[in-house]
Amino acid sequence: MVVIRRSPDETPRLGDAIYERDTRSHVEATHHSKMVSIGVGSVDQLLATA
Repeated sequence: MVVIRRSPDETPRLGDAIYERDTRSHVEATHHSKMVSIGVGSVDQLLATA
């Protein structure tokens, strides 16, 4: 297994970029009060109720 070390600022920046690029247009219109978890290494996403 490869371990990628990121700076403390890089992980949230990557998550924001993935959200804007792949997720936002799909979830914001129909999934109010939901949380999205994004694995920045795998780009896996999970939608959950807050």
